[in-house]
Amino acid sequence: RFTSAKCEKGKFTDVAWSAQCKGCAKGRFAAQQGTTECALCGLGDVQPAEGKSTCDKCNVGRYSNYTGALTCDACAPGFFDNVTESTTCRACEQGKYAQNSASAECVQVAAGSRTSECAYPDDGQGCASTMLCKPGTMAPSPGMDVCTSCAHGRFASGHGAKSCMPCPSGYVSEV
Repeated sequence: RFTSAKCEKGKFTDVAWSAQCKGCAKGRFAAQQGTTECALCGLGDVQPAEGKSTCDKCNVGRYSNYTGALTCDACAPGFFDNVTESTTCRACEQGKYAQNSASAECVQVAAGSRTSECAYPDDGQGCASTMLCKPGTMAPSPGMDVCTSCAHGRFASGHGAKSCMPCPSGYVSEV
């Protein structure tokens, strides 16, 4: 290996003692002066410009899962990331959702609603939206991923019920 005291940070030369310095390519950086090669940006870091001495960290809601990346990818709806320099996004847990891409957090489902558009429907995880409970069903507390049917003798006439009401005298509910 040889060194060159001539190249500044963000640049390199691959010819011994040459004054011909080249800027590091996109996705690479040179943190030291006089380097002979540029390093790849690490996982969770990116560099979209040439000739840089550092890489940029991916912001919350975004990730980079390979070295030498030029841009950070946004977390898909139903997924989130709440730290910088991330390499992956996590699925929203059961009873929570993330409607937009690049979400830094998941939101708890409101009472009277349930999760929908889930990446993992069997687990109720990775959900991108919510739906109001249909008439005859209810979700009594926030964070529900299913609406439950009203018990015999009780009803919920509208969408988004948080509870079921007793049937008036002389009436019964159809389940």
